[in-house]
Order: sequence, then structure tokens, then C-alpha cells
Amino acid sequence: MPVQTPAIVTLSYDRDSTNQIVVVVSPPVIQVSPGQVIRFARSDSLPGTLRITFKDKDFFSCNNPHFHVDGAFHEGDGEVKVTSIPRRTTYACDLLDADGNRIGGSREDGGGAVEPERN
Repeated sequence: MPVQTPAIVTLSYDRDSTNQIVVVVSPPVIQVSPGQVIRFARSDSLPGTLRITFKDKDFFSCNNPHFHVDGAFHEGDGEVKVTSIPRRTTYACDLLDADGNRIGGSREDGGGAVEPERN
């Protein structure tokens, strides 16, 4: 089986009209296949820790031992590996302060999406 190129998702943060921190996901949709790795990279130096929460956590795995409980991947957990991708799914992005409190993140409709690679 050939080595698959990792899917790279770049996350940056902006401020909305109320000065709240909002995540910007680029690209907003990625196409992947089982066995492929997803790498999340920050493009800014905003203080805080990144948390990605996958809607369908059973489609993915990572080094976080609690991932299969809550679907949360934290910055520093390594890479996310696609275990299966039977359909399109989504994830939400949050920026956490040093105490783990949410200080910003994606809008309700503005996280990212992962879908099966088309042949």
C-alpha cells in the first residue's frame, strides 16, 4: 500500500464584530481515505491551546486516551488518523485558556468537514 500524503488543515483565529475570537479553518473541507493522517497546524501565535472535537469520533484515532470517550483532540496529541470514513462528518474547533476554559472557537456552523476521498 503506498504511503498517503497527510491532509493538512491550517487554523487561524480572527475576531468577529463583538470582538470574540473566531476560528478560521482552511481548507474548510478535506477529502481523506482510511489510514490517512490529518495534521492540524496553527498559523498564528494567539495564546491558548487548540481543541478539535470530532462529531463522529469512531472514524478517527489519536494519542489522546480519552478521544473515544469525547472525540476531543488536543494540541500536542500528535496526529489524527482516519480509521474509516463511510460518510461526511464535521468537527468543531476551540481555543482554550491555561485553565481549559473556552475563550474562542468556531461558530456553530463554522468548524471543518471531513469526507471520503472521491475516486
